[in-house]
Amino acid sequence: MKELIALTLIERLSSGLLLSLKMSGASNLGANSAGLLCFEVRPAHETDTLLDKIFKYCQVELIQKQMDGRSGWVVLTAAENSQLRAAAELVSSETNASEQSIQVTSSSVVSSLSQEHAQQINRQLRRALVSRGRGLLTIDCRPATHALTIANEAEKSMSCQILQLKYLGSSGRVLLTGSADALQYWTAPNMEVSCNR
Repeated sequence: MKELIALTLIERLSSGLLLSLKMSGASNLGANSAGLLCFEVRPAHETDTLLDKIFKYCQVELIQKQMDGRSGWVVLTAAENSQLRAAAELVSSETNASEQSIQVTSSSVVSSLSQEHAQQINRQLRRALVSRGRGLLTIDCRPATHALTIANEAEKSMSCQILQLKYLGSSGRVLLTGSADALQYWTAPNMEVSCNR
């Protein structure tokens, strides 16, 4: 039987999350996309079975699909959130609901970046424009798909820039830059409360 590890539904994408997703390979994510549905299922070979059923009953567009030896991940979008909700219900009904609890495994803030550190980040992440003195927040979480919610909520609630986003795999990571005071709020456990509202 198919086991649902994680399911994330975001009905309103922040502009920064939209840009980050495009930069990470979701190039067909358009401006008319209402929201996003991402799920992880085990075993990996059941990913295509679920995806085929979703395509038969819901008007959605595949953004990304990834499989490893154990799990499969699917990211979908649609012009209407009702289609994403229908797809989420279908996934839930077709799987054993053993979703992992959301865990923030670590979070750390650099309150004031040095010039050298800012330059290193800008070289490593080519689209980044990080300047000296800005804050840097790194958040690691499980399941990986929860990184999408963290990035979306953080950008909507404070003035920050999403530098890096990893949301597929065994764990997720969000790298944000902004004012140190605003970023400090988003360290655990405050962040877990904000994302679980």
